Amino acid sequence: MRPFEILILILLAGVLAGLAVPARLRPRFWVYLPGALLAAVTLHLTLEGYRWQMMPLISLAAPTVIVAFFAMRGRTRAQRTRLRKAAGILGLAVVALLLLPSAAMPVILPVFELPTPTGPHAIGTTTLSVVDPDRPEYITSEPNDYRELLVKIWYPADPTPDATRAVYDPNAHIVGRVLAEHADLPTFWFDHLALVRSHAWQDVPVSTAQAAWPVLVFSHGYLAGTVTQNTALMEALASHGYIVASVGHTYETLAVAHDDGRVVKFDVDRKDAFACEVQTVRMQDDLFGAYLRASDDTQQARLMDTGLRAMPTVADSLKLWADDLDTIIAELARMQSGQRPGRFAGRMDLNALGVFGMSFGGTVSNEYCYRNPQVKAGLNLDGPIAGSAFHASHTMPFMHLQVADSEMPNAVSHQRASAPSYRVLVSGAKHVNFTDLSIMAPVFGRQMGVIGTIDGDTMIAIMNDYVVAFFDRYLKGMESPLLDGTVSPYAEVSLLARNLPGAA
Repeated sequence: MRPFEILILILLAGVLAGLAVPARLRPRFWVYLPGALLAAVTLHLTLEGYRWQMMPLISLAAPTVIVAFFAMRGRTRAQRTRLRKAAGILGLAVVALLLLPSAAMPVILPVFELPTPTGPHAIGTTTLSVVDPDRPEYITSEPNDYRELLVKIWYPADPTPDATRAVYDPNAHIVGRVLAEHADLPTFWFDHLALVRSHAWQDVPVSTAQAAWPVLVFSHGYLAGTVTQNTALMEALASHGYIVASVGHTYETLAVAHDDGRVVKFDVDRKDAFACEVQTVRMQDDLFGAYLRASDDTQQARLMDTGLRAMPTVADSLKLWADDLDTIIAELARMQSGQRPGRFAGRMDLNALGVFGMSFGGTVSNEYCYRNPQVKAGLNLDGPIAGSAFHASHTMPFMHLQVADSEMPNAVSHQRASAPSYRVLVSGAKHVNFTDLSIMAPVFGRQMGVIGTIDGDTMIAIMNDYVVAFFDRYLKGMESPLLDGTVSPYAEVSLLARNLPGAA
């Protein structure tokens, strides 16, 4: 809860407690509490901003202040006695029946705070739209439609004196409502996300601390994925000296909201086909079960190929998203050369390029490393491997950061790698813990069974530390002691590593 929200709760409880006891037992300062409660509500609405989760508490505050006013204004002993009894009964009833449940909602769905980035650089952020004129958009039926992608970028920055602090997601009122619909919740359920502040400054100059910065390209998850789903990680990377571009894979993300007001939602037919294919293959014990039981790499590869042939939409999305990365990396090159004018001209080191992603985005990053030799390092946040991973070995450093007890076949990619390869296994985590949901709504997430038992702040710290350490080592050539050995400072982490320089 935010400061004035906590103050409202404390003052409301104090006023109700005073109403529930005889006037002679109230402390002298109690007469000031109703006015202070009104002031706290006013400051909350003015400075912190309204959110629906606070409405039960605010609704309780108004009648409570009125009752308190009349309790203090009684003229006769009889009036005071009647008011005291009525107020006491009302106060006790409200406390018992309404106050605690009303206070629960702001806690269950908080206006969360992103962790403070640990790097030395201030952070800037911007968004841009990219249209690829060489790629007709085949998901729609429009004859002159070309593939258009939204990219959100975080970068080391030199904020100007008049800079504006960016919000977590400027389109949260749109994306949040689509997410609520997806989860079968009231459409206003996530409206409060529009109140979350980030640590980034909007559209400020790139930092001049060095001539050019290494570049990372990120792909979100399928179904509920968005370009902002890992903002805590993006801010951490930017603060440590990376330009990070998060790609919105149009028609396969919750919603893409362009700066000109256009909103492109998930293509329903494609989403249903994707989900149906995955579920069908998982239910086929003779395929999925056989794959899990297979001990031979060749047999696993054959079974995976059979599975992909049974999932044509999934296979097509894998290729489509990889093509999207081609489009964005080509656009970054245009920005670097100045063909697309802007603040990034000459400021990106595309010879130090990494790709990473979460869930299906991690699957894509794994596949893309086989496709583009320009990539110097890749990382997968709890995504299953597919495609080339079963027929080839990584020739560039790669990391799988994943749930400890996952059945995903990432060990195959790790074992086949001919370059440095890491598996970072996190116990107590579930799949969506590898997003900001770990801290966005931990109580609600656990109630819904979508996040694990691991502490949310610890989970974010694990992701940030290991991802930064990995790219620091392989894109900057820096020492990363976190990646040496198998002992981790985090009790929740087990580290498996292969093909490390100097290892026996």
